[in-house]
Amino acid sequence: RQNCKMKFALLFHLIGFGLGFGAVMLVDIVGALWVFKKVKASQLIWLTGIAQKIIWGAIGLQVISGLLLLPNVLSARTKLKIFAVLILIINGFSLDVIRKQLIKIKQDDFWKLPRKFQLQSVLAISISQLGWWTAIFIGFLNSSSHK
Repeated sequence: RQNCKMKFALLFHLIGFGLGFGAVMLVDIVGALWVFKKVKASQLIWLTGIAQKIIWGAIGLQVISGLLLLPNVLSARTKLKIFAVLILIINGFSLDVIRKQLIKIKQDDFWKLPRKFQLQSVLAISISQLGWWTAIFIGFLNSSSHK
């Protein structure tokens, strides 16, 4: 019975991963297309408005299902993964602030935005990618060590 609960927890954890990381990658790709003038800022803003809800829901699903997977919280890897997730959550709030600033600035050309805004955007996206990839890699290592 416990094994069945763990399988469902893992299933929901993977669903959360697919939804969250998929939405993050989509936003980052469209963001890169905006930087290279292939899409408009308004399209990126529209997409991020939808993606944020999916990402936050996915993170919530992953946190809850992750707890149900009964991780070894004394493990250095698990501590690092928890730290990465906390950084992702904090960074998510900063990305929301950046999105709201972009709405107010009303500038379609990334290269004409204030340098500070450009740097904040690149830093926040880099932190997001680093956090997601860290959590993915540690999750993989932890799942491999259960065999």
